[in-house]
Amino acid sequence: MHDPAHICLNCGHQGSPKDISKGTFITELSFWIVTAIIAASSTWALLIAPLAFTIYRATNKVAVCELCNSKEIIPADSPKGKSLIDTKQSN
Repeated sequence: MHDPAHICLNCGHQGSPKDISKGTFITELSFWIVTAIIAASSTWALLIAPLAFTIYRATNKVAVCELCNSKEIIPADSPKGKSLIDTKQSN
């Protein structure tokens, strides 16, 4: 779980970031289907490749802004974060 005190440089949202998996579910599903079709006519050992991709997606997550999904988030207590919050509050 992330420290809730983060600010997004893209949209200015202040809050807790969320984790998302790299890649897309559609890509993962397509990889499984195509590999299963090929493996059915050759060797089932080919299923190691999509399994590795699934494990990769499950273990490599990226913290992003919960509103705009930008990766450009910084701790709110950093110098730049404090400056952005002060600017936001003065407006």
